Amino acid sequence: MVTLYIVDDEDMIREGLQYYLDWSSYGVKVVGSQINGERALPEILQTEPDAVLTDVVMPKMDGIELAKQLRLSGYTGEIIFLSAYQEMEYVRKALQLSAADFIFKPVQTGDMIAMIEKMVKKVKEKKSKGPTFQEAEKAIMDLRKLEEEKLWDSLLFHNEDLGSAFSERQTGILEEINHSFRRFCVLLFHSHSLPIEVIEIQLKCWKASLPAQAAFLFTCAGNNKTVCTIVAFRDIKAKESSSAEEILRHMTQQYRSSFHDSTIVEAGVLVENIYDIGNSYKSALRSLSMHFSLDDAALPQNFTASEKESADQWARILAKAAWSGENEKIESSVAGFLRSMLEDHITDINLIKANCIFACLSICDALYLSKEYEIFNEFNVEAIRIMDCICIDDLSDCLGNALKKLSKRLKEQSPRDRLVKKVKSVIAQNLETIDINGISRKINISRNYLASEFKRMTGETLNDYITRKRMEKAKQLLKAGEFRIYEIANRVGYKDTAYFSRLFKREVGCLPNEFRERTDKL
Repeated sequence: MVTLYIVDDEDMIREGLQYYLDWSSYGVKVVGSQINGERALPEILQTEPDAVLTDVVMPKMDGIELAKQLRLSGYTGEIIFLSAYQEMEYVRKALQLSAADFIFKPVQTGDMIAMIEKMVKKVKEKKSKGPTFQEAEKAIMDLRKLEEEKLWDSLLFHNEDLGSAFSERQTGILEEINHSFRRFCVLLFHSHSLPIEVIEIQLKCWKASLPAQAAFLFTCAGNNKTVCTIVAFRDIKAKESSSAEEILRHMTQQYRSSFHDSTIVEAGVLVENIYDIGNSYKSALRSLSMHFSLDDAALPQNFTASEKESADQWARILAKAAWSGENEKIESSVAGFLRSMLEDHITDINLIKANCIFACLSICDALYLSKEYEIFNEFNVEAIRIMDCICIDDLSDCLGNALKKLSKRLKEQSPRDRLVKKVKSVIAQNLETIDINGISRKINISRNYLASEFKRMTGETLNDYITRKRMEKAKQLLKAGEFRIYEIANRVGYKDTAYFSRLFKREVGCLPNEFRERTDKL
């Protein structure tokens, strides 16, 4: 028997739900009810029902806060929300708390029965999986207490550079998930017509009907009406290597048939380790990028190998223009790209968009391989806007703006520039004690590589730069007149006052005491 707890501040609704439905005929037993979350919370934690059916808007403690407190207390049962259509802001918050389902007011008998059946099925499947499944569920809940968005962002977008991205606790939880599940995949959902909130609600309702072998680990809303979901598959044995693929294929087909409006769903490659989920995201994004619509008409499927090759060639030209940092060069390259397609008698707007996307994807590949993950993600977001273009002028502006933004970010965020900034920051914070070996240890780069790259980027050796910054600090202290020469020498990293004085004269052109005398006369 599946146990259920009901929370609603309206007596008529609460009692109606509790007494006027034949719960037992569906294998459900109502074990308690309350008028608000504050009263319900201790009772739910004590009785540990399989599911909680709660109103969203209630006095003292609403349904959202109740769900939050339950999750923080380790409750892993199903949570079903009662909500009015106009309470969309509450629904968005509920989505972050692993709501199992939504029942919109006024409650329809058919909707309630469908919810009950899905809830019972899911609870029974969960119980049948035993301790391993329960541990996995708890691990997932634990993840939500540990800055989940930042954690999943690292997994999705920085999977080749994770290193020390996670705390010991986070690493332990991820390893537990790796142990509990066998394969992982990213699903991307995109709609031109539906708001993100609607897609999320669809997914939450759809989640309840997932096969027993599949589970949602994380769902987040992105830009351009795209929702990203990480799906995990359990109990996939080696001899059943195709099982996950079959389940995934069935899931995507089921979604498309259930929500057949303009929503697109694409799956990334299956990976066997949660730390590799970024590869699945990348492949899903590539697949999604190949979908275009114009008045709900799908892109032609006759995009040829020669056209792809041409797009790759132009990608190199466009990338070179972006790397140059010159807007005029970017604009002329974009114009040349579009003109070349028209000269080749490519007039179908969808084929032209396909060429543009292929070119952008080639650039994305280069960014990803260069480990420019932030820029890679930003350019993806900009490039995918090409989907919404309806004419050549729109394409020209969209592609040009994406490349200009890319160019600006590359200029700001090149790896070598970041290295130099980081080195200078370390030196500024540790001026008294720092040397090349110390800098090398702090930023985890070899001493020789550090020295050569700094010299290449600045034209100045690292030792010379450190000495120069120390002498600048020394001059400030000499001007202040508060310290003796030996004290200043110690404050800028020199225990030998005579050696400090020789270096100062070499850099400034006079001895420290002479510099002070000149300063005093001014």
